[in-house]
Parts: sequence; C-alpha cells; structure tokens
Amino acid sequence: MISVDTVSQPSAIVAAWLDLVRAGLLEQDLIVTLQEFLIGFVVGTAVGVIAGFVLTVRDVVYRMIEPYFLAIYGIPKIALAPLFILWFGIGLLPKEVLVGILVFFLVLINTVAGVRSVKPEMLQIVRVFGARGAVVHRVLILPHALPIVLTAVRASIPSGMLGAVLGEMLGGGRGLGYLLLQATNYVNMAQTFAILFTLAAMVLMFRLVLLPAEAWVARREMVAG
Repeated sequence: MISVDTVSQPSAIVAAWLDLVRAGLLEQDLIVTLQEFLIGFVVGTAVGVIAGFVLTVRDVVYRMIEPYFLAIYGIPKIALAPLFILWFGIGLLPKEVLVGILVFFLVLINTVAGVRSVKPEMLQIVRVFGARGAVVHRVLILPHALPIVLTAVRASIPSGMLGAVLGEMLGGGRGLGYLLLQATNYVNMAQTFAILFTLAAMVLMFRLVLLPAEAWVARREMVAG
C-alpha cells in the first residue's frame, strides 16, 4: 500500500490549498508564475510562427538551419535555466526567456511542418489564377497550416509552464515553482500536491481558452471541404 506520508490524503490536500489561499501565498506566487508564463508564451508563439513562415519562403535556407535548431532544441532544458539566471539575473526575465525558448521551438517546427504539408499541385492551382507572394500565404498556406499551428500552441502549454516552474525552482524567491520547492524540502506532501494540482488546473484553463479558436478552425475546414 502507498503511505499517506508520501502521497497525502485528499482532505489534507484541500486543507493545505485553503491554508495557502488564506495566507495569501498562493495568490502572490500564482500571479508571478502567470506573468512569466504569459509573456514567454505569447512572445515564443509569435516568434515561432513568424520564423516558421519566413524560413519556408526559401526551403533551402530552412534545410541548412534545421540541424542547428534541432541541436539546440535537444539540449536538456534544466541545463539552460542556470545559464539564463546567470545572464539575466534572478528576476522574472530568465523565466520568461526559458518559457519562450521552450514554446518557440515546438511552434516553429510545427509551423514549418504545416507550411510544407501544402501540396505542390495546390500551389500551382492558385498561381494559375494569378496569386503571388503574400496572397498565396493568405488564401492557401495560412489556412492550411493553421490547424497544425494551433495544435502546436496547445501542445506547448505544458512545456511553457514547465519552463516557468523550473526557472523558479532553480533561481528566485517567488512563484509556484519556488513554493513547490519549499514544500518538498520540508516534506510537506499535502502542500506539494496542492501546488501540483494548481499547476495542472492552470494548464487545463489555458487549454480551454484555445478551444473556441480550434472549433472555429474546424468549422472553417468543414465549410471549405
């Protein structure tokens, strides 16, 4: 059997969560983690999408750069966090950068995959009708790649949250990651699980925020099909 000393009881977890709320710790640290996540997530997503479209304008350029992207993406993220803290200090910035990096690569790779999945014959058809440059991207490539991009954005939410928490655990005195580290150091399992469930709820909340956009894209594809 699993000991309650290593897992904790549901009632104890709820009580620990309420204690954190009453003490004001959960609200303060949640706001910090949210700020780090949102800034890093938005910037990482935007840069990843733009870079994905820009790099696929010339396919040979992406093929030259891709190995370096994959090599950087393969670096263990726990090794990047101390470097960012060393370079940018122990404030919010290194955590935001770490979140942005984690989100950027996932979005970039999937944006490129979405753009490159457009069939050559479809490109030929729109060009026969006189579409060129930005028009081709607007009427064909963007709508075709959008479902894959949205899937990448959704999939990058847990990675982005991981980046924020990891950065807080390795450097800094604020945020849910720091609060989680304190709870585990004192072997407070009820508080540990209360924070973990809070983080899981945050990821689920952001997932639900994306549902309307995904539903709109799905309806658009059905109409187009």
